[in-house]
Order: sequence, then C-alpha cells, then structure tokens
Amino acid sequence: MKTIQNLHLTRLRTEEDFGLQKRVEAETALLTLESDAPMVATYKAAVDAFDEALKASAKNPMAASTIRADEAADAAWVGTNMQIKAMLNHPDETRRVIAEDAADIFAKYGNITNLAYNEEYGRMHNLLQDLDKLGEEKLQKICIDAWVAEMHRCYDAFRAADAARTAAAAGREVGIVKEKRIIADEAFRTLCTRVNALVLVNGEAPYGEFIDRVNVIIAQAKAVLASRETRAKKKRQT
Repeated sequence: MKTIQNLHLTRLRTEEDFGLQKRVEAETALLTLESDAPMVATYKAAVDAFDEALKASAKNPMAASTIRADEAADAAWVGTNMQIKAMLNHPDETRRVIAEDAADIFAKYGNITNLAYNEEYGRMHNLLQDLDKLGEEKLQKICIDAWVAEMHRCYDAFRAADAARTAAAAGREVGIVKEKRIIADEAFRTLCTRVNALVLVNGEAPYGEFIDRVNVIIAQAKAVLASRETRAKKKRQT
C-alpha cells in the first residue's frame, strides 16, 4: 500500500515550511471523495491562518526606516566613489597617487549598492577599514575625509535601523507566526495520518496520485535539508 512519507517539519525554515504546505494544499484538489471534504477544509484553514500570520509579520513597522538608512548609505558610497574618480585626474601627482590607492580599494569591493543587506554592509565595513588605513591626511588631500565620515555615519545608522527591524520581526516570529506554524504543522501531520489510514479503508485508487505527489514534495524538502546539513558540516570542518 502507498503511504505518505514522514518529514520532520520542524527542521524546515518558516518560509520553507509554508511553501511546502501551500504545495500540499494545492494537491488536496485530488481528494475528491465526499468524506474527504472535512479533513481537507480543516487543513486549508490551518494553512490559510499560517499565511495570514506571515503576511502580518511582513508588515514590519521598522522596515521603512531601514530602507531610508540603506538609501542614505548608498548615496554616501556613490558620492565618495565619484570624488575619488574626479581626483584621479588632479594636476598634482601626489594627490593622483593617493586617489589611485583609494580607487583600488573601491575596486576591491566592487559596487556594493545593489547587494543584499548582509553582503553590502559586510563589504562596507571592510571598505571603511581600508579607507581609514590611508590616514586622515591622505583622505583630506583628495577631499574625501568628509565623505568617509558620512559613510561611517550611514553605516552605523543602517546597522541601528536594521537591528530594530530584526527585533520587531523576531517579536512577531516568536508570537503569532510560530503559533500558526505549529497549528499548520499539526494539521499537515493529521492529514497525512488520515490519508494513510483511509487507503486501507477505501483502497489506493482515491488517494494514490495525491500520495505520489506529496511524496515528491517531501523528497524535495528532504533534499534541501540534506544539502544544508552537508554545507554546515563542511563549514565546521574548515
């Protein structure tokens, strides 16, 4: 007899769990017996509640301030970069050489303004450290001392705004999202248990295709978990 395979949902990240459950929800259209309707409705209600909790969580009140801080940091990076490029053509050779050193530093980290937050501000941190090593006198000679100070200010402002955003998101995660995820996970397990039991009562015909498709979804989720564990193991070994 066909059965739905086991999956430890708690090992999945929240968005992964939700994505899996939405895919399974779509496959419940295959459960067409009249007696299946109550269990399908119960499951869909749990997934819908999970969905609504995630949508509410996404409305983070600190998100707007983080976006503004990021835009300011991007503008400071652009302004500094433009000033350095202008100084590359300065008539004074000493200033040109300093500008070339600064330009090399910028080239080392590339254009950071279109990167995801974690990568952008990791690179900005290192970029600022390298610029600071040039020393205040050199920064002043190519007129980027004020720009570098502004980049430092924007970097700190972004980190503060992002920390507040993360704290707000974390509060929601611990609250309603976690609660609704637990309920949805339990509804998923109940659905799987009942389908596996109903195969014994009604035979494979009404449930075989549903079981096959859900097992494909579960196998894909297990592959993601296995890949993540492999990467984590390699990282621990390095």
